[in-house]
Amino acid sequence: MSIIIIKDAHMVVNYLKVIGIRKDDGIRYIIIDKKTGEIIDDAQGYGYRSEQKAYKALNYKYRGGKEKLSKYETFWKKNKEIANHIREIHTIWYKEILRAEITADDILHDILNKFNIDIPKDLLKHYELAFKGEKKVIDKIHTINTGNS
Repeated sequence: MSIIIIKDAHMVVNYLKVIGIRKDDGIRYIIIDKKTGEIIDDAQGYGYRSEQKAYKALNYKYRGGKEKLSKYETFWKKNKEIANHIREIHTIWYKEILRAEITADDILHDILNKFNIDIPKDLLKHYELAFKGEKKVIDKIHTINTGNS
């Protein structure tokens, strides 16, 4: 198997960068140390299928993404009532949200009025963490109630 660097992507974390490599099965991306060239993460030897997935892994593993996600999950577990309200908004106003007739700012304003809590916008997109581990049960109940399979 030959490894040839075909793309040097821009630096994300001080001394880490993502590069594309050509493998027998196509182009894969790995995370390397910029100074030493040492491979930091290669997705267990396979390489990431896209540059975007490599950057996502880099941010999650090396830029505090894991800790942020944990903080988000803690917040939403404590504020499940608000998460239920957001889920209800998404269910009822699905088309309007997709057409951008209802924005994240509108939802945040509604939460502020109803619950008297000001939520940062980046927290809003992670509201499903309140239901982590429960989603399958909710989907089954929805299927039973609606008769859809």
